[in-house]
Amino acid sequence: MRRGVLLGLLVAACGDDGGSAMVDAPILPMPDAPAIGATGCDMLPMPAGNIIDVTPAQADQLGSIVLGAQAGDVIRLADGTYNVTTGVGMNISKAGITLISASRDASKVIIDGGAHVSKELVQISASNVTIAHITLENARDHLVHLYPGAGADLHGAMLYGLVLVDSGQQFVKSNTDKSNPEFATAHFVDDVTVACSTFTMTPAGRAYVPMNPDNASYPCYTGGIDAHAARGWLVRRNRFEGIYCDVNSLAEHAIHFWQTGRDQVIEQNTLVNNARGIGLGLGDGTGLIERPYADTPHAADKMGTYAGNYDGIIRNNFIYADFAAFDCGICLEQAMGTKVIGNTVVKTMGGNAVEYRFPNSLVTVDTNIATNLMTRDNARPTLGTNQTAPSLTQFVNPSAGDLHLKATATDAIDKGTSRADLTDDIDGDARTGTPDLGADER
Repeated sequence: MRRGVLLGLLVAACGDDGGSAMVDAPILPMPDAPAIGATGCDMLPMPAGNIIDVTPAQADQLGSIVLGAQAGDVIRLADGTYNVTTGVGMNISKAGITLISASRDASKVIIDGGAHVSKELVQISASNVTIAHITLENARDHLVHLYPGAGADLHGAMLYGLVLVDSGQQFVKSNTDKSNPEFATAHFVDDVTVACSTFTMTPAGRAYVPMNPDNASYPCYTGGIDAHAARGWLVRRNRFEGIYCDVNSLAEHAIHFWQTGRDQVIEQNTLVNNARGIGLGLGDGTGLIERPYADTPHAADKMGTYAGNYDGIIRNNFIYADFAAFDCGICLEQAMGTKVIGNTVVKTMGGNAVEYRFPNSLVTVDTNIATNLMTRDNARPTLGTNQTAPSLTQFVNPSAGDLHLKATATDAIDKGTSRADLTDDIDGDARTGTPDLGADER
């Protein structure tokens, strides 16, 4: 991760039983990443810069206001609902712009695409843009769409403290400016932080997805985060819930990086009842061209010419599903160098909790709790100590996504592997001595 931002925050500390109490607690900073509170996520400071104040009465002018803003401006939204009915609600094309609620309370500032009239609520085509503490809901295609503009890579975007509800396609979409066969001359979206946000598909939104007029051939073409050939993303302390369809068609992942992305950190998230959870790579790579990297990662271990992803870390996540349409919790396809460590992945029906497919899935799977681990299509896992087939009674409240360990979870407590890359848990609590299995250090 190459983005260097550290924010001093008060931490909402969480006990091992899942309860919380507001205390002043030390931050455990991650290198080159925002310091984010433990249980709750504290508000970002109001940034310095030229302030442009906007009220709901100016909702129909919001697109032109954003387009006219200059690099480094702060667009500060007053409380209320902003009804957006244009095809693209806002296009942020200048570097360093911040779009933030004045109250820094996402529940009080709502940008609504109506009955999925607006195709995209926020487009980001410049570097170092921040969107914070806002509700975005009811887009036909995407709530947020990141793509390189002006013939340059896009770096350093931050999506923080957002409430994202009912996107017709992917909630947060990121793509290059050229298609896969032209990756050698493409520009990319790298070093993005998505933190402290909620992604929710409601029954009302779910009913819309199969009727999406732009994607009749993909009746469940929706997902949470969908990033193509993206490097260095941090996805941290978010909640994803209900991203699936009622039709007989499989939704995309809650969190998905593919087409040779690299170096993601996906940690301390909670995922409840999504069709697919966290995915790195997709398919066996037939007919695809890699994003070029000068250091040719994993060249000595590679089989063939294509890897779906390089060197991602998936750690300290809670993933739970209890519906038949569930496909997989952590899904790795041609994912080289991936570390799956310290996660709790529980499913009561459907597909696999953790699976790795195809020969270039060269992955480390250690100190997890998972209903099952599945090797497919000649993947090459290195398996450490993991608990499989856990009893639901060892968790606090599984159906709510609360997979904290009870004191009776003796098959998990102090049974893990001490690792330099696994020093805390889903709550930010330190792992000392012999760690517990799964995402919670009791």
